[in-house]
Parts: sequence; C-alpha cells; structure tokens
Amino acid sequence: MDGGGTPRPTRFAADFRRIVIPTLTREINRLAPDVAGGGMAFSDAMAELMRLAYQRGAGYLPEGLRDELLDWVATTLLEEIDLAEEAEALLQSLLREPSRDVMRSAIRKFIDDG
Repeated sequence: MDGGGTPRPTRFAADFRRIVIPTLTREINRLAPDVAGGGMAFSDAMAELMRLAYQRGAGYLPEGLRDELLDWVATTLLEEIDLAEEAEALLQSLLREPSRDVMRSAIRKFIDDG
C-alpha cells in the first residue's frame, strides 16, 4: 500500500489475478449452463459476475485492466455457454439414439476437443 492506504496497482493486479480470477471462473462455469438453457439472460449473468468482481476489488484496478477484465469475463462466459450448449446437444442426441456408435463418436469428439 502507498502512504494513503490504497493498494499499489502492480501488486494489487497480480493478487487480483491470483485470487479473484479463479473465483470468477467458478462462477462463470456455474452460470453458463443457466444462460445456455434460457434460465438466465446473458446480461444478468454479466451483471452478477461484474458485481462479484467489484466486490472483490476490481475498482482498484487501473482503467485499462478493468476494460480487459470486462472483455475476459464476457469472452469466457460466451465460451462456456457454447460448451454448455454443445454438451446439451450431445446429451439430447444420446437420449434419442443411445447406440454404441453415437456414444463412441461423442467420446471421441470430447477427447479430441479436450
């Protein structure tokens, strides 16, 4: 901290990344299936995630890093929504055709993509 009691930006940004980003990642993983399934709007998920980020100190980040954080949250949420939609589509196809060929194909796809 400097003499005024505010965190030093470079150290704070590193600590924020180390401590808060894993928390945001877990929340993104929790919210993405709800957004993909229509139970939550994308804007509501973003608002909840950014509220959490600011509760954890995002307001102390330099402006450029706050912009990067917003971009990262939006991009990561969209990627997780896509994965949730793919998983749901795969599950539905398995429920329609629970044949060994479909299961093998699905397993191969996730191994190759993983």
